Amino acid sequence: MRKKSGGSGLNNRIGRSWKIRAFWRAWTLGLGLLMLTFLFTSNSHANGCASLPFAVSNAATGVSSTGATLNGRVAVSLGCNATVSFEYGLTAAYGSTVTASPATVINSEGTSVSATITGLTSNTTYHYRVTAENSAGTSYGADLTFFTGSIIGPALTARSNSPVFEGMTLELYADLSISTVNQFSLEGKMPTSPADWYWVGPNGFISSDQNPTISSVTTAAAGTYTVSFTTSVVPTELMNTVSSISIEDFVPQLESTTEVAVLGNPVAINNGPICEGDMLELSATTINGATYAWTGPNGFTSSLQNPTIENATPQAAGEYSVTATVDSVESAPATTTVVVHPIPETPLAGNNGPLVAGNDLELTASLIANATYAWTGPNGFSSALQNPTIPNATAQAAGEYEVVATLSGCPSLPGTTIVSFKSIPDAPEAGSNSPICEGDMLELSATAIDGATYAWTGPNGFTSSLQNPTIENATPQAAGEYSVTAMIEGVSSAPATTTVVVHPAPAGCTITAPVTVAFGSDGNSAAIVEGSTPGATYTWVIYVDGVLDNSLITAGQNTSEITWSAPAVFETIDIGVVVETANGCVCDNDPPVAGQFPGNGVQIAAQSADIPTVSEWGMILFSLLLAATAVIYMKRKHNQII
Repeated sequence: MRKKSGGSGLNNRIGRSWKIRAFWRAWTLGLGLLMLTFLFTSNSHANGCASLPFAVSNAATGVSSTGATLNGRVAVSLGCNATVSFEYGLTAAYGSTVTASPATVINSEGTSVSATITGLTSNTTYHYRVTAENSAGTSYGADLTFFTGSIIGPALTARSNSPVFEGMTLELYADLSISTVNQFSLEGKMPTSPADWYWVGPNGFISSDQNPTISSVTTAAAGTYTVSFTTSVVPTELMNTVSSISIEDFVPQLESTTEVAVLGNPVAINNGPICEGDMLELSATTINGATYAWTGPNGFTSSLQNPTIENATPQAAGEYSVTATVDSVESAPATTTVVVHPIPETPLAGNNGPLVAGNDLELTASLIANATYAWTGPNGFSSALQNPTIPNATAQAAGEYEVVATLSGCPSLPGTTIVSFKSIPDAPEAGSNSPICEGDMLELSATAIDGATYAWTGPNGFTSSLQNPTIENATPQAAGEYSVTAMIEGVSSAPATTTVVVHPAPAGCTITAPVTVAFGSDGNSAAIVEGSTPGATYTWVIYVDGVLDNSLITAGQNTSEITWSAPAVFETIDIGVVVETANGCVCDNDPPVAGQFPGNGVQIAAQSADIPTVSEWGMILFSLLLAATAVIYMKRKHNQII
């Protein structure tokens, strides 16, 4: 509960209030008498403003740290007016002027005027007065002052020993100080009694102590704490020094807040249990702004939040401790226990080789108490037995075997043993002439091994006992992986493989075209019977009487069909095409030009009606000879006549 203000403060307030009311009544009465005198005097003059205006300065209102409203009252005689303004400044010499509102007072027995000023300096005393001017002269109100900012006031500051860690004692403090007025120091004159302190905070905290504490604090205590201070006493020295102060000026109730941070103590963990030689990883929970200090076995120290130890030994086992420090406040230590298991001894591995294919392979490892075993070896072998067996072992079981013993989750170094078989041939190297095109011959090859026989297998059921077999007219079904083994005295080598790629051939390159065409004909076509091959290129050629003339191609070059024109005169036209896939597989149909190509293309003849026979050529030549003879004869005869 807050304490109520004491009786002495109330009596002071009532007494001062009565004095103020009495002063105001006296001042009002005096002003009224002055106004009557002014009116009487002004009315006694017949012409213009024979008397000065009447100006009174009133108290400033709306005072802030940078501004105030200046107030006054102005009266003028009937038939007169006055221009009104305010003068203000840091001294009674003023220095600044501001126009009043209203700026002109007319025929008034008393008009309130004011002016608002800004841009003032805080915590500064300013002087001001009202001025009124008419034709008779200028009147000035009294010099008054105001103070920018609080007249007086105690300052309350809440603080704490934050940050603190869980389990520590939280200490709250309320500091009370007094400001100064006109260089008058109120230090040492602070109100003390009667007074109330009132703290509230998180987790339902309440206290009436000025400086309360919370022991064994938890994170629930973090947050905002508010302290208020209430008093009803104003120091006598203050009342006697600042004559204008009232009980309200002192701001008898103050309030302040402080933020409290309660940090959780760090939590320490590790990645154990670990094995000897592993990396030990220590970690502490993140606390913003904290530094860390680790200590541990074997003289370990670290200032990292999450330190590590490379190649940890059993001497690194034990308890590790970490503290976090924030703003010089150290947390309680957090601990974590590390376990480092030693590595088991390496097991001794052995086998019953060398073997003949078909015998049982027996693997052995020395006994390590309470250990588990893990074997690995050639051909995908694995076993969890201490002494495993591979029945009917083949040459593929030859090679190195490893065994690891594991104890308390820690594996040993591997023990190894080599298994060998009698007369195991070296694996041949397999190869081919891949990639090839559909229809080509596939040639497989294996390196020569003295005294060896070979066994090939491959796609589409392929088998062969040749060292270097072939497949005529290979199809895409021949593509894939081929495997070959070499065998000496019944012992087979490891297989060697080669991958064959067979690219499909073009769909075809058989040409269809007219058997005969007319001289000079246009729009003739030639096309591939099998249609187009996706992604393939097409190269067409046209020979006229054995001479290449691709200018006759009018459309379709690099497609599966072209359009072409026949020359004016010809005997034969030969057309060919080469189709090549993106993988380089070719279908070649060259034209049958004698002496140049094998003759796989098409040949086109001129239509028979257009080609004269030998006898027709003779008649044509004979007719031309007769015509020429007749012309010569007529010309000579004509010359004789002339």
